[in-house]
Amino acid sequence: MHLRAQLESEEWVAIKELAWPPEPVAYQVDEEMERALLDTLAESYKELVAFFAEAAAEQECTVFWAE
Repeated sequence: MHLRAQLESEEWVAIKELAWPPEPVAYQVDEEMERALLDTLAESYKELVAFFAEAAAEQECTVFWAE
């Protein structure tokens, strides 16, 4: 049985239908905040690249699912 069908069959689980793609939200940020956000994203990207590189070196599978 598909996971979603299994989850929906359980009385204690409620799956909320989300609008996809989500509505964009515009934020106004100053240059300092923009730089901080870019630095954070750059660091997160480096960590993600390292994660996948290590997984590949160890011949490990990585699976991410987003709906």
